[in-house]
Amino acid sequence: MKVTILKSKNYEDVISRCYATDQELIDKYHVLAPVDLEDAIKDTVSVFANAHELSKFTFYEIHKGNNLVGYFGIENLNGIALLSGYFIMPEYRTKEFLIQFMRIVKSKLPSTFFTALYEKNVRAEKFLKKNNFVRYGKQYAPERRQNMLIYKFN
Repeated sequence: MKVTILKSKNYEDVISRCYATDQELIDKYHVLAPVDLEDAIKDTVSVFANAHELSKFTFYEIHKGNNLVGYFGIENLNGIALLSGYFIMPEYRTKEFLIQFMRIVKSKLPSTFFTALYEKNVRAEKFLKKNNFVRYGKQYAPERRQNMLIYKFN
C-alpha cells in the first residue's frame, strides 16, 4: 500500500487521532506524563501552533491507503532545520515502516538537522539513537521542569 504525505494545518484532529491509540505515551512518555488524553493533545497542539507563529513551520500527515499512520513537523528557525515532533501509530511501528518513515522525514529536510525531546521520552530517544542521531547537547526547560535532549542528524 502506498504511503502519502500531506501538508496539513489540522494539528488537533491528527494529534487527537494519533494519541488515542497510544495510552503508553500518555502514561509514561509525554512531556506531562502521566497526563490525561485531552491535556496531552492540548499541550502538543499548542507547541505546534507556537512553532507556526515563531518560524517557518510545516506539519505533515502520513497516510497509508486511507489510514492515518502518523505525523511529523518541520521547523526552520533562523536557518536551522528542526524535526519538531513526530508520531507513528503503534500498529505501524514495524522495522520496515520506521525505515520508510525516516526516508520520508529525511526527504523533507537538509542533510543536517536537529531535533529535541524531553528526557522523559526514553522511547523516542531509543528511536533516534537507532537511526544515527547523535546527542548534541542538553538544555533545561524551566516551564517543564526537565531537560530537553538535543540530537543532530547528518
